[in-house]
Amino acid sequence: MATAPDVFDQDEEGLVVVVEPDRPAGDEPLLRKAQYLCPAAAITLLGGSATG
Repeated sequence: MATAPDVFDQDEEGLVVVVEPDRPAGDEPLLRKAQYLCPAAAITLLGGSATG
């Protein structure tokens, strides 16, 4: 089960794809949780934007 499926997805090779990089500040706890739970440590949050 994905933590933030409206923000992150995976491509055919299993690489993280950022679907919606610009999120409201109120989403930061959800994004931090997704970053923490990512088993490949492929999610990094930079200045309020998500990158994968």
